[in-house]
This record gives sequence, structure tokens and C-alpha cells, in this order.
Amino acid sequence: MKLNIDNEYEKYLNPKIIEGKLTTNDLYHDLFMYLKELHVEIPTEKDKEMIMQNIGTYYDSLNTLLIKHTLEQPNNSTP
Repeated sequence: MKLNIDNEYEKYLNPKIIEGKLTTNDLYHDLFMYLKELHVEIPTEKDKEMIMQNIGTYYDSLNTLLIKHTLEQPNNSTP
């Protein structure tokens, strides 16, 4: 049963990560180059819990990066 919860969590986060990256590219192109530094190493399929943790951490990092940047750049529109 836990695998289904993990799959739902992954299906929820992946589009949000893509949306965040597209927003960054569209609105904050100067910030987009730093996304490569937010690298996530995906472990083997055996360690599904670690994969979910990495995806969640990546999403949190991306979201924090966007929030901090928008706060520091008040002339930019909020995503």
C-alpha cells in the first residue's frame, strides 16, 4: 500500500517541479542557470523511500529559490 502513496506523491510533485522550472525559465531567466546546481541523485528502484525524499527535497529547494528570488526582486511579478 505504501508504494501507491509514494506513486501518488511522485505524480503530485513531478508536475510541480516542471512548473517551477518553466516559471524560472520564463520569468527569471538569470536564475535558471542555477537550477543545474540543484542536482538530485536518484538511487536504485529498491530504495523508493529515498527517491521520494530526494524528489521532495528538490521541490522544496526549487520553491525556496523562487520565493527568495521574487522577494529580492520586487519589480518582478510573482509566479
